[in-house]
Amino acid sequence: MDCSNGAVSNIFKSLTVPNNISFVLLNNLSNGKNINHNCGAVYPENLSQFIKDTNKKHDKNNNEWIDFGIAFDGDGDRTILISDSGKIIDGDEILYILSTCNHPTTSTIVGTVMTNYGIRTSFDKLGYNFIETAVGDKNVLEGIIQHKAKIGSESSGHVIHADTNIIPIGDAMITLIKIIHLLVTSNSTIDELYPESLKYHLSLLMSQ
Repeated sequence: MDCSNGAVSNIFKSLTVPNNISFVLLNNLSNGKNINHNCGAVYPENLSQFIKDTNKKHDKNNNEWIDFGIAFDGDGDRTILISDSGKIIDGDEILYILSTCNHPTTSTIVGTVMTNYGIRTSFDKLGYNFIETAVGDKNVLEGIIQHKAKIGSESSGHVIHADTNIIPIGDAMITLIKIIHLLVTSNSTIDELYPESLKYHLSLLMSQ
C-alpha cells in the first residue's frame, strides 16, 4: 500500500484485517510537506517497480510474494492498482474490473471522454450502457446521478461507488475493499481479471 504520505497514512495502523491478509505500508509518514512527493497514485511506476523487484526474489507460495499493490493519492480519493507482475491498472481499468465482475451486463456505467476506446468497445460488446462525460469527478458524479448508474470513474483513479457510499464521492478505501473482496471470492489475480489486450494504446490509434 503506497499511502502517498497523505490522508490514508494512519488508517491502516488501526485497521483490523483477516489473518490470511497482510500488507506492507510504503510512504505512510506524513509530515504535511511530503504528500504525493515521488509516491502514490501520482507516481504509480514506483510501486510497480517495488513489486517487480520483490516478486523476482520469491515464488507465489512464499509469504513475501505480493499479490497486488494499491497506490493512493494525497487526499485519499484516487486509486491506482498494481498487479503482481507490476502492471499499472488505472481508473478506466478498475472500472472495467469492478463493473464486469460486480454488476449485471445491462447496467449503466459512467466514464469520461478520456476513457480508453478499447475498454468502451468491450463494454459495448458485453451489453453495458456506457455514458460519457467531461473529465472531472464532479462530471462523473453528475452522470451517475442523471443516469442512475451504480459506478463511474475517470482514468486518473477517481472511482465513485454510488451503490456503497451514502454520499457518492471518490473513495479510495471503498475501492480497496471491493478489490480485496473480488480477489478473494473469485480466487483470481488482477492480471486475470483485466487482460492487457483490452486496452488500445494511443500510438496505435494515431497510426491508423
